[in-house]
Amino acid sequence: AILAEQKEALLKEKEEHERQLGQVKKEELDETEKFSSELKEFGLAYDLCGDGHVKREESARKEQHRLKMDEDELENELSSFTEHKKKIEETEREKKRAEEEVTSLRQKHSRLGQVLKEHHKRTADLELNKEELSQAPDIDTEFLRLKEELQMCKDDNMEAVCSALRQELRKLQQLKLSKQQERAKQE
Repeated sequence: AILAEQKEALLKEKEEHERQLGQVKKEELDETEKFSSELKEFGLAYDLCGDGHVKREESARKEQHRLKMDEDELENELSSFTEHKKKIEETEREKKRAEEEVTSLRQKHSRLGQVLKEHHKRTADLELNKEELSQAPDIDTEFLRLKEELQMCKDDNMEAVCSALRQELRKLQQLKLSKQQERAKQE
């Protein structure tokens, strides 16, 4: 009975060891397959089994893609630079036109300032002349004589005016006659 129990215990232990051994073999097989798969992927990734052209082609494609992106970026920058340059040139042209216009306006302002000074001087001269002319009737002998005659005309009736005009006419005729005689003598 003790031997049967020991035998049974040993059989259970053997079964347990066989199960563990099966499990370890299964794990070993899984690990071996996993390692083989990883090794194969590594070999393909770095082209260890071939002559390296796959890796070089992939590297070249990546480099070509990077260069294409750099080229596109440079073209965009060049386009942006060209647009910016056109805007600067247009701004420079507008600035030049504005400076020319400012120069023209300054010259015009200067000419108008001179014309204005001349007009002010002329106005001052005219004001002075006006003042002199407004005082002239009071000192001019002919004006004073005519003023007296006008006053007499207002005071007298029309016959007195007629008489005064006849006298004036006689004086003028005598003056004319004397001038004609002087001319005749000179000839």
